[in-house]
Amino acid sequence: MTLRAVAERAGVSHGLVRHHFGTRDGLISATVAEAASRTMYLEINDEAPLSSRIDRTLGELRVQYSTMLSEPGTEAIDDVYAQYRAEVGQWLDRHGAAADEDTVLLVVAALDGLALQRLSRGDEVDVDGAFAALSRLIRQLGRND
Repeated sequence: MTLRAVAERAGVSHGLVRHHFGTRDGLISATVAEAASRTMYLEINDEAPLSSRIDRTLGELRVQYSTMLSEPGTEAIDDVYAQYRAEVGQWLDRHGAAADEDTVLLVVAALDGLALQRLSRGDEVDVDGAFAALSRLIRQLGRND
């Protein structure tokens, strides 16, 4: 991927893309930040079934996951995930569960895994049932602390 190729595909000048993003890494960071910001609250703050929330944001999730795999440690990913972890911590607090760093990481990994399962396996996997089980587990942890 080059800035020139992106400009050509978008039907704009190479200079315009360079002006807005600076470098290829700048473009990648901006793309990931935009995709991730659209999906950051996907699992936590919406009442719709998880599968429909994932389906609404499939494109953004594909960009986010493919970039995470090809460009690990991108600053945009790090910033978005820091905010995401904070939101998960608040969700855990609301359910009365421990919001320590290890628990937050575990829940983030579970939510990411459910989204990835939906992306890769589609309707074959019951992400709604798994998310309900995760929510019950979190509530149970909150009662046991």
